[in-house]
Amino acid sequence: MATTIALCSGTESAAYFKLRQGKPVATVTRTYTAGDIVFLPADAIHAVGNPGVERSVALHVYYGNLPAMKRNLWDTDSGETLPFTDENYFRLAQPLDPAKSYVPPEQTQWAERASA
Repeated sequence: MATTIALCSGTESAAYFKLRQGKPVATVTRTYTAGDIVFLPADAIHAVGNPGVERSVALHVYYGNLPAMKRNLWDTDSGETLPFTDENYFRLAQPLDPAKSYVPPEQTQWAERASA
């Protein structure tokens, strides 16, 4: 589902992916700051993190009924595709550690995992 995201405060780093042989492979990473507006097409696959120590705030506008959409998550350690459920999301989400900054995955790191 297409969406528009407006970053209201803070900074966010996003890694974008395309599916290759059913596995997500990183294509590009971007860093956004307050005031940036991003449009994501319906087929976008992304991972987002906060590279700073301040919290970020972003407004997401979805062009449809998000809770009704069938979505997936990928376990980056196992490469397993999982249905998007709250349980799976919170099991895979990395805990917020204010002492550490988020570093988006390097393209080569994701490519190596996808081809393994």
